[in-house]
Amino acid sequence: MTEDYLAQGIAAIKAGNKEEAHRLIDLAIHSAPDDERPWLWLSQISADDEERFHCIKEILRINPNNEKAKQKYDELIGLNYISPPPIPQMAVKAKNNNTIIGQGIKNKERGLSTIEWIVVGIIFGIAALVIVGMFLFKKINITKTSILNAPSISCQSVAMKYQSQILPLILKFGNETLLGQSTPHTSLTPIINTLIPLMEDAGAIIVPDCVQQSSQLILRGMDDIIDGFIYLFAEMNDHGNIAISQGMLNIMNGGDQLKALASGQLIPTPMSLP
Repeated sequence: MTEDYLAQGIAAIKAGNKEEAHRLIDLAIHSAPDDERPWLWLSQISADDEERFHCIKEILRINPNNEKAKQKYDELIGLNYISPPPIPQMAVKAKNNNTIIGQGIKNKERGLSTIEWIVVGIIFGIAALVIVGMFLFKKINITKTSILNAPSISCQSVAMKYQSQILPLILKFGNETLLGQSTPHTSLTPIINTLIPLMEDAGAIIVPDCVQQSSQLILRGMDDIIDGFIYLFAEMNDHGNIAISQGMLNIMNGGDQLKALASGQLIPTPMSLP
């Protein structure tokens, strides 16, 4: 029964009937509340942030290792943060400027005392020391950066281990992605349902600190590709193709960085879409 409701709901999404899709996927959820798939689809079509947030929490309740849901959870949490409006400064600046100008005129009229000349000398002396210090720090930092760009021996060993664990999943994910690109959009559901567990397995691997950036790029790329196929299924072709292209690029960049770390080479500069 759940499969029927879910299939009909997905068909309604494709037909552009979100209201009917919402009703059918709700029925699928009531039929199998511990199946994460209907919750995932509902989160994709819901226009209400609170409902989407509830869906993501339910997915994480069912499967705490769902990296896609974790990312969406963080995104929705971020929507609750509202930056405070800037504090008006015009009146304060005008008042301060008038005070400074007035003091400058007075100083010009009466001249500087001996103590004031001493203070000015100390200020210029400190400024000179700061400039020299910044020059030396920059010089040291350039050398330091060159050393840090090369992975340490300990990082190289853990990167090799992580690479051996995640590489088979990347290859399977890549093969499934290629298959999905040649699959009619109406038949993408099995592809999506195959890609999601592969991403979850990749996200379940323990990530060493020195390969965090590489891992995040790879997982973000997998998430982008899954989103892209969901867009294609809903006939949102432009969004889908862009998301898949960006996802493949992220996986490539993450894989290149991981390969460099595992082989003790310098980390390459990430590539970007034209």
